[in-house]
Amino acid sequence: MNSRVCIAVPTYRRQDQLFAVLHGLARLRIDADLDVEIVVFDNDAARSGEHVVTSLPAGYPIPVRYEVVPEPGLSSVRNGELTWAYAHAEYLAMIDDDEIPEPQWLHELMRVRRKTGADVVVGPVPVILPDEAPGWFGAWRSAEMPHPADGAPLRDGWTGNCLLHLPKMRAFDVTFDPTMNFSGGEDTLFFRQILARGGKIAYAARATVWELMSADRVSLGFVVARHFRKGNTLARCDQRIHGDPLAIGVRVAKGCGLTAIGSFRALACALTWRNAEFVRSACDVARGVGMIAGLFGVSYEPYRRQT
Repeated sequence: MNSRVCIAVPTYRRQDQLFAVLHGLARLRIDADLDVEIVVFDNDAARSGEHVVTSLPAGYPIPVRYEVVPEPGLSSVRNGELTWAYAHAEYLAMIDDDEIPEPQWLHELMRVRRKTGADVVVGPVPVILPDEAPGWFGAWRSAEMPHPADGAPLRDGWTGNCLLHLPKMRAFDVTFDPTMNFSGGEDTLFFRQILARGGKIAYAARATVWELMSADRVSLGFVVARHFRKGNTLARCDQRIHGDPLAIGVRVAKGCGLTAIGSFRALACALTWRNAEFVRSACDVARGVGMIAGLFGVSYEPYRRQT
């Protein structure tokens, strides 16, 4: 009997990007023992992405459904994906609406799943930069990306490129925390809860999806804000998973250490005009400050929508 796979594409008012990812998914290599369906989960109650799905050509090679998740937020739409997939599939593959998969993407995720028996498999997400991206950005992004061996166990995961074995997800009883709807980091907490309950995450080195980086995301301000958010959500994840004074104290110490060391290095790099190293140091400072802020109850919410 074939395994049923739901490929989930969450989207919010990104019609051009949604068209691009669906075009990329049409080129997928589909293994003979898989029954695959693509489901677009529109987080816009106005159904702005519907016409992209309905305008797909009659010969599109994979069945595509359109679902609306009207409750706004990252956790809301990802929980909508989980709920739908539990009722219809054995595996849930997640890809974002600003990404393009390589043709072997799903095959490689499934190959590593079969090889390792992992409950979750994640793959690399390199970027395609706009022409106006500054020179330091590519070096910074490359340094940010992990490069584990194929099949290696991981202590983290990300929803932009992952495969979930749904019977194990149901057994772990994990969902995406709605309090992180607008802060991001909901995937970090989700995967760390899986690990805390004995789950396994493996890396598929050849299951590549490419992120289409927009021009507004290649500035120093965006990068620093992203690292503040990362530190902020890491601290909040620690509080939810551990909560004991020792764990919180360790996170405070890490935050203070990152802030102090990053500040010293940033000053040295600024004086010697080492741009890429200055950016990395500034990111360390931002992440450290974000950690400390999160531990004192500050929640940074860059994804909150204007009403």
